[in-house]
Amino acid sequence: MLEEKDFDKYEECIIIKTINDKIYYQCKLCDFISEKKEVVKTHLNKKNKCYNTDTTECKYCRKKFRDKTVLKKHLEKQKKCYNNSDLTIKIEMETNKGFKIEKLESNEDKFKKQILDYENEIKRLKDSLLQQKEENEEIKKRHDDNISDMYHTFFESYINKFANLDLMFFTGNFIRNNRYDGRVMEYYNFIISIFDKSNTDKLEKLLEDIEKYNKQNNFESLFKKYQKELELRNKTTDTKKLKYTPIQIQLNHINIFINKHYKN
Repeated sequence: MLEEKDFDKYEECIIIKTINDKIYYQCKLCDFISEKKEVVKTHLNKKNKCYNTDTTECKYCRKKFRDKTVLKKHLEKQKKCYNNSDLTIKIEMETNKGFKIEKLESNEDKFKKQILDYENEIKRLKDSLLQQKEENEEIKKRHDDNISDMYHTFFESYINKFANLDLMFFTGNFIRNNRYDGRVMEYYNFIISIFDKSNTDKLEKLLEDIEKYNKQNNFESLFKKYQKELELRNKTTDTKKLKYTPIQIQLNHINIFINKHYKN
């Protein structure tokens, strides 16, 4: 139970201290209660005053007025009657002690429920954000895969139709004609990059063309150097990987070509 000493008053608010020493502030003119004094002050100074009433009698000084308008003016005058109505307020507080305690306890339960609701809503939002993030990552992955597939398809088409300028330059000048066929090792990196970017079918076609135009001798040093390079890459899992064909398969094709045309 609250004791009289637990009720203190100042200007706009009544201080109420509960059994567990929690402090609340109540409007001096109505039942409005808050944990913050500023909230009660704001409440009291709002446009529609809390002390508006349905009666024409002042509840603080007990004077009666002819209508509510006059009563309102009376309540709003500079020297307010309820500033001197400590006794009336004390009596009303004594009468309503049980009600105030019950109301405070009810509000505390209400606050706890609101906090729980907020926590559940925050959890729901976090779960929703996490799900959205996972969906976005999946969409990005599918997009990247689609771009990669499109690029590979385009490159395959580009190579198969001899639309690649490097490939056209190589086959035209190093294999079919005699313009650069004697300078193969000068262009080692350029030729190897073409081999690395060719799939199995295209590599076989290039090797067949070298045989067809009798250019095996021109490419002997290049193939033997390329063979050692592929062996090293295969052992060290070098980051310089082939475009389409696994290193081991590429190496097998080169080994077969070397064993077929060159003596150890």
